[in-house]
Amino acid sequence: MEVLIYGNERFMLAPPDLTVEIERLQEELLIEREKTLRALADFRNYRRRVEQDVNMLVEASQQGMMDPVLNVINDMQDLCTKNNLSVIYFI
Repeated sequence: MEVLIYGNERFMLAPPDLTVEIERLQEELLIEREKTLRALADFRNYRRRVEQDVNMLVEASQQGMMDPVLNVINDMQDLCTKNNLSVIYFI
């Protein structure tokens, strides 16, 4: 093994065959890190889409619950208008 002296510090240098292995492992680490970051970004996008879908379903269900009520109110308003009755809203 070679020793590299830098200032007051000594560093052991790995043999050439280990240096190649270290470089290969560092490249593999970078590739795996990129895969992990992509997977995390995909998961965040998935979660955002699911939240949007849930919000759309909630809004649609709320609208679906209000439609019959609004139809009744409109029918009552039409009936009162046809019979010259005043309409009072209680909300």
